Amino acid sequence: MRVIAGLLKGRKLLEIKAQNIRPTSDRVKEAMFSILGNRVINCRFLDLFAGSGSVGIEAYSRGADEVIFIDSNKESIKVLKDNLTITGILDSIEVYNTDYSNAINKLTEKKKLFDIIFIDPPYKKDIAYDAVKKIFKSNILSNYGIIIIEQSKKDFVHEKIEAYELVKRKTYGNTLLLFYLSKVVDREEFNENMCISR
Repeated sequence: MRVIAGLLKGRKLLEIKAQNIRPTSDRVKEAMFSILGNRVINCRFLDLFAGSGSVGIEAYSRGADEVIFIDSNKESIKVLKDNLTITGILDSIEVYNTDYSNAINKLTEKKKLFDIIFIDPPYKKDIAYDAVKKIFKSNILSNYGIIIIEQSKKDFVHEKIEAYELVKRKTYGNTLLLFYLSKVVDREEFNENMCISR
């Protein structure tokens, strides 16, 4: 596992050695950031089920202004912090060792606002759906923000969650990436300016 592009390109990252942890592959990560394009630059990025932190670190490397990592697993947090130390960005990052629900509440209290929220919970659980509903109620996603869910292609796909509508889906092996936008966003403007049409 490595940082694919940007300021930290080529840095090798530690992986979590646990059977119940499923890291985002470099292939999927590269595809996702290719779709996002320049939207990552100067964005505020939330990695809600961070694991080893490879996705959030990639966002930082590609120009995100702010990246916040959330994970409830202590082993994951240890590896994540080791990776932040390896890449030299530990002091520039916020890390929360808590569950997603508590984290969303804390971020709401701090009046945090994000442009991109990445959700990669354990497969075969409907945690992502619940997380998006909590994000909607908390208002931590910016008006033109995007939610990305990584899940198994065998899992159920919600075409709409609260005010967020599915605008793009991409399959890579057994992995499915789902891109959600607020229904108030002008699709043509988003496609033209935000690189989602790739």
